[in-house]
Amino acid sequence: MLEIVPRQNNQSLKQYVFATLSQNIVRLNLKPGEKLNEAEISELLGISRTPIREALLDLAEKKLVVIRPRSGTFVSFIDMDIVSQFLYLRTVVERDLSRMACDCLSPDDIDRLHENIAIQKYYYETSKPNKLLECDIRFHGEIYRICKKEFLSDVISSLSIHFDRIRYLSMTKREFILKISEHENYLHALENGDVQAAMAISDEHMAHTFEDYEWIKEAFPHYIGSSEG
Repeated sequence: MLEIVPRQNNQSLKQYVFATLSQNIVRLNLKPGEKLNEAEISELLGISRTPIREALLDLAEKKLVVIRPRSGTFVSFIDMDIVSQFLYLRTVVERDLSRMACDCLSPDDIDRLHENIAIQKYYYETSKPNKLLECDIRFHGEIYRICKKEFLSDVISSLSIHFDRIRYLSMTKREFILKISEHENYLHALENGDVQAAMAISDEHMAHTFEDYEWIKEAFPHYIGSSEG
């Protein structure tokens, strides 16, 4: 069932539809391979089909949906080639950000990151993967902000949706508490100005996503495939 999200004041209708559909794709309310019905989306959101079609074209450009002439529009499968390329990008960028953050972390930054981790634990224990994913994204976003790389953060975020589906599924595992402990160890390294440890933990954190993929292949084989449909 499509989850309707609040429309932001500065969003065009096309942007609102894109945000709503992409969030539902990440959270698997719209599952890989599922056919999208423009008429139903139009009725649910209370808007005309034109911005819906425009948003679907943008989603197709990002390989989140596949438009098949005379067949319809379908949610793309999780393409691990795209995920692995995105992870390579994040691994390279966040390794360097770890070095930078060691030099510019303030006491207020430390407090915010500790608070974030405490909230992550709460959402984990109360089995709220939607909230946990949001919190996880904010934790990493804080590192970009601390290093004054907000524009780069926006670029990374715009490319992350394929990866976020993997991350969301991994949050259904009880073992996700290990990822939260990595956040704690990472923050401890930053607090101590231990550049080598922070970079190593960052690399390990990214690498664990590939381990999640092996589990996801077994638990959700029907979600895996080519983004080309």
